[in-house]
Amino acid sequence: MLEKHLQELEKLKKSARKLAAAASAKNTHRTYKAQWKKYEAWCKNFDVEPLPAQEEVLCLYIAWLLEKGWKAATIRTAVAALKYRIHSEVGEKSSPFGRVFAEVYEGTLKTIGIKQEQAPAVSNRDFWRVIRKIPDNTLEGVRDRAILMLLRATGLRRSELVALEVGSISWVPGGALLEILRGKTDQYGRGRSIYLTHTKKEKRCPLYAIQRWIEWAELKEGPLFRGVINNNRVRSKPISGRSVANIVAKWCDKAGLKGVTPHSMRATFVTEAVRRGASGGAIREVTGHKSRAMIERYTRKLSGKNTSATKISGMGGR
Repeated sequence: MLEKHLQELEKLKKSARKLAAAASAKNTHRTYKAQWKKYEAWCKNFDVEPLPAQEEVLCLYIAWLLEKGWKAATIRTAVAALKYRIHSEVGEKSSPFGRVFAEVYEGTLKTIGIKQEQAPAVSNRDFWRVIRKIPDNTLEGVRDRAILMLLRATGLRRSELVALEVGSISWVPGGALLEILRGKTDQYGRGRSIYLTHTKKEKRCPLYAIQRWIEWAELKEGPLFRGVINNNRVRSKPISGRSVANIVAKWCDKAGLKGVTPHSMRATFVTEAVRRGASGGAIREVTGHKSRAMIERYTRKLSGKNTSATKISGMGGR
C-alpha cells in the first residue's frame, strides 16, 4: 500500500514539474537547457559529476567561465539555468548555492563590470542609409527590407519575428494589426497586438514592405519570413533567429555600421519612442517589456544626454 502511494506521489511530482516548466517562457526554457548541457560537458571534461551538485564545483565552473571571457549577462544566464535545474532536483532547502558561491559569483561580476551592455541604437539617418543598400528588385532583397523595417518599426525580438505567420497580420483601414502570440516575458501566452499605420512615403512604409514581400513570395499562409534559395525560390520553413541576426549584420556592415544586431533595432525603437515623448506604458504595449526598468534605462540615458551638467551646476554650460 505504501509503495502504491509513493508511486502516485512520484507521478504527481512529475506532473508538478511539467506544470512548472510550462509556466516558464519557451525560449527561456530552451536557453536554460542549452546552458545545462554546457555545464555537463564541462563536468565531463574535468571528470566531475554534475549531479548531485557540489558548491566547490559550481564555484570552479564560474571561475572557468570568467577565464574564458564570458560576459556578465551570459554568466548570469548560466547561473540562473544551473539554479533552475539543480533546485528542480533537490529543492531550494538543499541548495548548494551557499555563501561561498555567492561571494565567488559577486566577485566575478565585479571583475567583469556588472553594468549590462546595451545594444547600440541606430540613428534614423543611418537606418535609411542601410535600407538604401538593400536591393528592391530581388526576392531576397525584398524580404530583407521587410525584416529590417518591421524590426525598426516595432522593436520585435528576433524570436517573435521568426514566429510570425501570414495570418498574424490583420489588414484594417489605414493599417494593420500584428498579432504576437507569445513573447519572451509572456509566460502565460497572453500575446499582444501591435497596431501599424501606413506612412506617407511607400518606400519608408513597413506595411508596404511586408505586402510587397508577401506578393513577391506568393505567400498565402504559414511562416511569414522564410529562407530564399538562389534568389528565386522560397522555402516552406521559417528563417531562424540566427539568420535574422546575419541579415541585419550583413546590410549594416555594407552601410559601414559595425556591431548592429536585431536587438539594436529594438533599442532604436525604444530610444526614439522616449525621445518623442511616448509613455513607458505605451512603449511596453508595443515591445512587450515586462517591467518599467528597461524603459527607464533608455529614459535615463537620454536624460543624461539632454541635460548639461555644467548648466544645472550653475557654471554656465549651454
